[in-house]
Amino acid sequence: MTTVWGVAYCLEAAVRVGLSYTLSADTMVIVSPFLIYGVLGALVVWTTMFGKRARRKGEERAAAAAVQG
Repeated sequence: MTTVWGVAYCLEAAVRVGLSYTLSADTMVIVSPFLIYGVLGALVVWTTMFGKRARRKGEERAAAAAVQG
C-alpha cells in the first residue's frame, strides 16, 4: 500500500513539473489544487477497496485454517 502511494505521488510530482514547463504560472496555480486533490481522492478510493479486499481474503484464510485445524 505504501509503495502505491509513493509511486502515485512521484508520478504526480513528475506531471506537476511537466505542467509547470508547459502552462503559465496563472494556469498552474488554478490546476495545481485539482491535481493534488484528484490524486489524493483516487488514492483514498484505492486504499479503501484494497483494504476491504485484503480483509475479506484474510477472513477467508482464517476460516479455511479453522476448518483444517
